[in-house]
Amino acid sequence: FPAASPALVENVQGLLDEGYQTGPKRLQAAQKKLASARALAGDDPRLDYAYGLVLLKHGQNKQALTQFEAAIGRAGAPYWPAWQALIWTHLVEKQYDKGLGRLDEFAALVRKAGDQTELTDRQRDAVRWMGQIVEGLDKSVTVKKLHEMIDKHETQLHELLGDELFSTFELGRDLIEERDAELSKQADDSQAAAEKTRARRKQDQAGKLDSDLQDLDKEKANTAKSADEWKEWLDDNLGKADKELARLEKDYRSMEVRSESLRQQYVQIGRDLTALDLQMNTITSTGATGTVVTQTQQRYMQRQNQLINCQAEYNATVGKMAQTAQEGRVAHQQRATIIQKYEKATGQLVKKNAELDKWSNRVADKKKKLDTTAAGKGKGAKAPLARKVVSLKSFVPLELDDEKTRVLAAFGVTPEPLEGAQPDDTKK
Repeated sequence: FPAASPALVENVQGLLDEGYQTGPKRLQAAQKKLASARALAGDDPRLDYAYGLVLLKHGQNKQALTQFEAAIGRAGAPYWPAWQALIWTHLVEKQYDKGLGRLDEFAALVRKAGDQTELTDRQRDAVRWMGQIVEGLDKSVTVKKLHEMIDKHETQLHELLGDELFSTFELGRDLIEERDAELSKQADDSQAAAEKTRARRKQDQAGKLDSDLQDLDKEKANTAKSADEWKEWLDDNLGKADKELARLEKDYRSMEVRSESLRQQYVQIGRDLTALDLQMNTITSTGATGTVVTQTQQRYMQRQNQLINCQAEYNATVGKMAQTAQEGRVAHQQRATIIQKYEKATGQLVKKNAELDKWSNRVADKKKKLDTTAAGKGKGAKAPLARKVVSLKSFVPLELDDEKTRVLAAFGVTPEPLEGAQPDDTKK
């Protein structure tokens, strides 16, 4: 997007500030700001999206859908947040056909984005969100016909995304499994089902790995091979093994970056909670009541929920890293078997790649999960351990305050830090 004029930024900020407060007069004030912003940049999809968020804030979901549809229909580069909000709102409104159909379209759009030879973190983030949406929806519906519909669209998504991106999609599903277990600690049957699902997926992935590489345990008429035939056999099988290892390496590094990002988020949320706790202590000491107290408590609870969600995603990501490391070690061992077989048959040595030993080190690396047992001890804290409402919103919330911050950041507005919060030094 081109740089926004100060007048446009002012109107967008006013639109969100007014619209995020309750009451019909506030909504009317937001509409006036929207009209002024459209006069300056009428074809900017961020305006449609921002007003759609305001409508969601006021509980007008169906009207918000119209705004999100307008945003994705604008000319120019597609605005992914609007696509995600459109899909989410359709599904929350139980418009499953429309929501899943749009999800398929979004998957095709994400797959075609950027350089086709190298996947980006932006693509992986979007696909991980798709996995969360599908798993969250799968857990929130009870009608068999809807489960069949979800399975059908999952198959379609696999075809649209391809194997490499679909592994990220599966990670998104695993994140919801982790969150479900976190929200249902007292429900043993739910945890058992989650473990069963994870075990099945691991088995499927292991089976795929075995099928992608030639079964090296089956002896064939190798004695009749000439030196050239053996060399061709070696190149073919090493090519398959190296391709698989390259894919696993890319997945592992992506998850490594994600886990570090989540760790930093966890630290920052903890700081925000400390700052909010100080604010509540100050408010309590002054005897203040009313809107300020309610808003501060709401922000505290929201950040507390985000802390638990962050922990759940971190745990799932680290678990997936461990699984990927194990798959890498298996692929490494299969590669070594290929080399041993070639050397035994021909007497010719193959140059070893010491770099591959890192997979064994990765498997041995014991990752510690974040601990939130000490979190949420401030005033009014309630640890949401037991899931009370089974809905898509429970698994994949659309955090309106975070989306507001994202829209403002897109227009160059930097959010003010919470009073009492410390600078983030985790990146030093």
